[in-house]
Amino acid sequence: MKTHLHLVFILLANALLAQTTCPVHVENVLRVYPLDGCTQVYLDSTEALTFEELRQGSFQEKFQALNDSVTSEQTKGAYWLQTQFIASDSLTDWNLLIKNPAYKEQVHRSIYTAGHCFVDGYFVLANGEMLHQRDGLFLPKSERKNYQHPLINALPFSMGKGDTATVFIRIFNPDHDRSMFSLELRPQALGIPLEKTDMSILMGISMGVTGILALLCIFFFFVDKDPANLFFSLLCICLMLHYALLHPELLFVTWFTPEKPWLVDYAWILLTNGGLVAFVLFGRYFVNLREHSILLDRVMLGLAGALGLLLIFLLLNQAFSWKINTFFLSVGLIIGVIIIAIRIGFLKSHLAKIFAFGAIWLLFFNILGLVYNAGYFDLFLPWPVGQMGLMVIYTYGLAYKLQLNERAKSEAQRVLELDAVKSRFFCQYLP
Repeated sequence: MKTHLHLVFILLANALLAQTTCPVHVENVLRVYPLDGCTQVYLDSTEALTFEELRQGSFQEKFQALNDSVTSEQTKGAYWLQTQFIASDSLTDWNLLIKNPAYKEQVHRSIYTAGHCFVDGYFVLANGEMLHQRDGLFLPKSERKNYQHPLINALPFSMGKGDTATVFIRIFNPDHDRSMFSLELRPQALGIPLEKTDMSILMGISMGVTGILALLCIFFFFVDKDPANLFFSLLCICLMLHYALLHPELLFVTWFTPEKPWLVDYAWILLTNGGLVAFVLFGRYFVNLREHSILLDRVMLGLAGALGLLLIFLLLNQAFSWKINTFFLSVGLIIGVIIIAIRIGFLKSHLAKIFAFGAIWLLFFNILGLVYNAGYFDLFLPWPVGQMGLMVIYTYGLAYKLQLNERAKSEAQRVLELDAVKSRFFCQYLP
C-alpha cells in the first residue's frame, strides 16, 4: 500500500511540475528562457504542409516531445516546432532564437549559429491575432527583421502583459541535414553570445596570407609572363574566398551576396572544383611538363579538362536540382591528380620534385583532417596547416624558378656577348 501511495505521490508531483513549467511565464528582465521542455516537433516529409493545415486537430496529435531521439536521425523534410509561453510583463523587442545543440561539441562553432536556410514563425495570441515572421540563411538581408549574423536564426516579437502566445515554427533546409533544434527566448538588449573567436582569427590570417600571395603572383605574371604565376594566383584566390565561406561569420555572404545568400552553394562548388583546376594547370606550367614528358603533359591536360567539365555539371546539377550523385567521380579525379602529381616527382627536375612535395604535404594533412573530423586527433586543425604549407612550398618554388629563369637569361646574354666579341675579333684580324 505504501508503494502505491509513493507512486501516486510521484505522479502528482510530476503533473504539478509540468503545470508550473509549461507554458513558460516570461518576465521582462535581462535573462533567457529555454523553451525545449515545452516544445514539440513534427516532421513533414512531404515538405508541402501549410500553417493552416497544421493547426487542424489531426496534425496536432502527430507532434512529439522535442528530444534527440526525434531529431538526431537527420531525416530530410520540413520540421515544425510548436511551443507556448505567457507574457507576465509587457515584452518589447524580444527574440525567439533557434539554436543547434549539435554545435555545443564543436570548438569552432556557436550553438547560436544554427544556420537554418528557411525559418517561418507564426505567433498566435489568445485573442486570435497572428504575427508571421520570416528568417533564415537563404533569405535576403533586407527581408530579415533582426539581422545580426548570416547564421543566426532569430524571430523578433513583442507582446502585451498577460498575452499567451502559441508559436509554430517551420524549419526547412533543402539539401542540408541540420535537424537538431533548441528554442530560447532572449531580450534583444541582452545580446547574443558568439564567444568562439579562435576560428575567426585563424580564417582571417589565412585569408590575408592567400590574398597577399595572389596579388604578388599576379605582379610576377605581368613581369615574366609565366602562366604558372597566373594559375597559382587563381589558386590563392580560390583558397581566400574558400576561407571566407568557412569563417564563423560567413564573410562571403556578408561581403558579396547579402541579398542573394543562396549563391553560397554555387560559390562552394566553384571554389573547391575551380581550385583543383587551377592546381593542375599550375603544376603543368610550373614544371614545364611538356619539355619532360609529352604523355604526362597530355594526362594533366586531360585531368584539367575533366575537372572543368565536372565543375560545369555540378553547377547545372545545383541549378536544376537534378540531385545526381557525383561523389565517386569526384573522388576518382582527385585520386588521379594525386597519383600524377607524385609521378611527376620522379622526373629529373628540381621543379618537379617541389611540385610533388607540395602535393604530398597537402595529401598528408588532408588525411589528418579526416582523422580530426572523426575525433581521433585534436592537437590542431590540420586543414589550414596543409593549405598554408602548400602556399609556402609553391611560393618558394616560384621564387626558385624565377631565379633559374634569371640565371638562364644571364647565361644567354653572356653567350650573346661572347659571340659578339668573337665576331668583332674575326672581323678585325682576318682578311
